[in-house]
Amino acid sequence: MWKKTWNDPVGSKLISVGLGTIIAFLLAFIYSRYTNETFEVVFEKIVFYKLEIELYIAILIIFGFLIAQAIIRKIIRFFKNGSPEKIDPIQKSNQLKIDDFIKRNHIIRYSDGFTCRYITQKSKYDVLPFIHTLSFFCDLHDAPLKLFGDRCPDLSCENNKRTVNKYLAKNNIESSVLNDWYSIDFD
Repeated sequence: MWKKTWNDPVGSKLISVGLGTIIAFLLAFIYSRYTNETFEVVFEKIVFYKLEIELYIAILIIFGFLIAQAIIRKIIRFFKNGSPEKIDPIQKSNQLKIDDFIKRNHIIRYSDGFTCRYITQKSKYDVLPFIHTLSFFCDLHDAPLKLFGDRCPDLSCENNKRTVNKYLAKNNIESSVLNDWYSIDFD
């Protein structure tokens, strides 16, 4: 229960404030027992204590904390992932094949004057690639025009009268991408 409450953003703050208050009470009680001051006076001194520190020292402490945190994160990441020298050559080869497949810019030219351009990506949570960007162009012009909706934006173009079923094209392309993915020869 404590771990669940501690991981909760509000619960952790409540616990830390409660612990801080208990520590302040204990310090005030102990200090008042060994001095001639009353508990209320000692507690007020503890709660309203003014820390006078120069601005440049505060900035140095903050930067030192941030640098130490970055170094600790790098060390943890290094030991968690292993040293770069310990990477298996076969695993590295497979990763290069995956990166080459994923980062390619794919282009499909259709015979009726349309071109499809798509980029594949791979999620770190999923094993299979997916289509990240899918764009269709009309090739019946000097420079290809990106389709507006599902047809050519030029009203005088013959592809303005024809439409592209993007849903069907995307399904066919995804099937092709998965077929290519499964044909990669992983070691």
